[in-house]
Amino acid sequence: MKHTSIGLIIFAVTFCIALFAVRSLSASVLSLSYSHANYAVNFLGTPEIPMVEPTKETESDNGNTEETRIEFFTDDKRIGRRGKNKIEIRCYSVGPERFAEIKFYTRSEYGAWFELQSFKFDKDGVTDCNPIVEDFNNDGLNDFTYESAVAGRLANEVRKLFIYDQSQDELKYIKNSEEYPNLAYNKKLRCIDSFMVYGATSTVFLRIEGDILKEFASVSTGEERVATFTDKFGNERVLSRKKLDPNNFDQIYTRFTEYNPPR
Repeated sequence: MKHTSIGLIIFAVTFCIALFAVRSLSASVLSLSYSHANYAVNFLGTPEIPMVEPTKETESDNGNTEETRIEFFTDDKRIGRRGKNKIEIRCYSVGPERFAEIKFYTRSEYGAWFELQSFKFDKDGVTDCNPIVEDFNNDGLNDFTYESAVAGRLANEVRKLFIYDQSQDELKYIKNSEEYPNLAYNKKLRCIDSFMVYGATSTVFLRIEGDILKEFASVSTGEERVATFTDKFGNERVLSRKKLDPNNFDQIYTRFTEYNPPR
C-alpha cells in the first residue's frame, strides 16, 4: 500500500512536468511563428505604386480643350514636286491660345500620301494664316510661308518661311525668317529681300545659308539714304549716301530692288 501511494505520487509529478514542457514548447513555436510573420510584413512593407506621367494636352484657363476659329489650307498641285508633294496647314484656337500646325507629305508610286514632317508653333490671335505657295529660291520648286505673328507696325507682315529641299524631299524651316518682315523673292538679284517699315524704311537683301537668312546688303532711308554691303566675313562698308527730303514720302517709303541705287 505504501509502495502504491509513492508510485501514484511519482506518476502525478511526471505528468505535470510533461504537461508543462508541452505547453512551453507550444508557446515558443507560436511566438516564433508570430515573430517570423511580423518580420515578413516589415520586410515587404507597403507595395510601391508606379508613378505614371500624366497625359499633357493643351487647355485653356478654364479647362476647355475644344478647338475654335479653325482655318485649314491644303495644296498638292504647286508645292515642291507638283502632284508628288502636299502641304496642309491648320490654324486653330484652344481657349485664349492659338496655334499653327503644318504637315508635309510625299506621294508613293501607288498614289498613297505619307506624312514626312509635322510642325507646330504658337501663333498670334490677331492675324489669319494667309498661306502662300511660291518659289523663294529660284529652283523652280515652290516653297511655303504663312503669316505667323503680328508686327509692331501694321505695314510689317511677319511670316515663317519653309524652303522645299528636293535632295531630301522635305521642307527646311528658315529659323530667323520672322526677323525680316515683308519677304519677297528678288528676281533681279536672285535673292530674298525684306522691306522693314519703322519711322523710315530699310530694304534688306538676304541669302539662304543652311536654315537661316544671311544679310549681305541694305538700303536704309531717313535723313539720308544709306546703301551698305556686307562681305562674307561680316565686314560692312558704305556704298553710297544721299540726302533726302524727310517730307517726301516717295523717297522715304521706297522698296529698292538693288542695293546700290543710282545717286
